[in-house]
Amino acid sequence: MLKYTLLENAIDSIEYGIKQLEQAVHTNDKKYYKYSLLNLFQGTELLLKEILVQINPIIIFDKNSLYKKCTDPINPKIEELYDCKSIDVNEICTEIRKHYSNDFDSVSLRLIEKIAKERNKVQHFAIEINSSTIKTYLIQLYGKVIKPCFKILNDYRLAFNENLIGEKIEKLYCLHSNANREEAMLKISDEDFRRGCCSNCNNYSMFIFYDKNCSPTRFYCTSCSHERKKIDISEFRVCPECGVNSLIYDDSLYGGICLWYKCANHGDGGVLIDMEFCDTCKDYVIEGVCECNKEDDNDN
Repeated sequence: MLKYTLLENAIDSIEYGIKQLEQAVHTNDKKYYKYSLLNLFQGTELLLKEILVQINPIIIFDKNSLYKKCTDPINPKIEELYDCKSIDVNEICTEIRKHYSNDFDSVSLRLIEKIAKERNKVQHFAIEINSSTIKTYLIQLYGKVIKPCFKILNDYRLAFNENLIGEKIEKLYCLHSNANREEAMLKISDEDFRRGCCSNCNNYSMFIFYDKNCSPTRFYCTSCSHERKKIDISEFRVCPECGVNSLIYDDSLYGGICLWYKCANHGDGGVLIDMEFCDTCKDYVIEGVCECNKEDDNDN
């Protein structure tokens, strides 16, 4: 027997949509832009319904339909819900504003409604739009809507300390798959980045951005909340492991992290480097060595 959950359907559509968007950018074939728009938006719509289900499953159904089709509209039977009409995109956005106002701003919700209009053109009418516009819309949709949805679902799973989405979905919705999706979208966006291992959660889901500079300017991890939105070039020190000027002190981890993605520390699971501030020389003690030690050695 085949069985697919709402979340599994959402993930499938998003995975297909990203692959089609990659093909669209690579080949500039208009059919792939069409398919990527249809699949990514369908996945987004299902994902938004999934986070509403976490509040109450009946939220995603039309109220008039519930009262018409269900014996007890407040506690409907699953078989009755199959005959009920689900809410449309505008109604989804209304419920999102009500229940998740801190996670989605007005820009995100307007974006959903804007892309829904383009999706409807493809499905029911005709569409005339620049491929670059579709690409921009879908990149924004991923960053402003899809990623926050996944974070919300993961927070629910952690809060209840249980697998809310089933063994099969858990395998699909793993941290590595999430990072793979992120990497694919960053490449489509032409971002200047590298992928490494996070020193906070030890997952291969840390994205280090150069932004056309010689040194990293920021980073974030898709598996945990670890991030730095801005890194000043004066913060870098030479990493004792790889010898590259790519080591910074991380206040939250009380140690040093190397941002050169080829450093062995990334291959070893995001190893922290022993690093602390020295009040004497006003610089960092890195694995027991600082400017004070060097001066003492020179004196001897």
